[in-house]
Amino acid sequence: MSKKFNNIKMYEYKDSIKLTDENELVEWIFTSVVMQDLDKKQFNGLAEHFAKYKDEKGVLNIPKQIGCFISIK
Repeated sequence: MSKKFNNIKMYEYKDSIKLTDENELVEWIFTSVVMQDLDKKQFNGLAEHFAKYKDEKGVLNIPKQIGCFISIK
């Protein structure tokens, strides 16, 4: 971007999704266009895998990072 713009500023917004049901995460994954045509049977055990990452309160914390760039040409 610096080849075309001056004074570039990046603003980050850090957030997370907190889930208590790992099956919701699996269902969400299969709503993506990339995953829709795959055989779900190949991913048996995925919810159990995610469950291993829950914290002591039973929450699965998934970080997400969003941001934007602002500049003047």
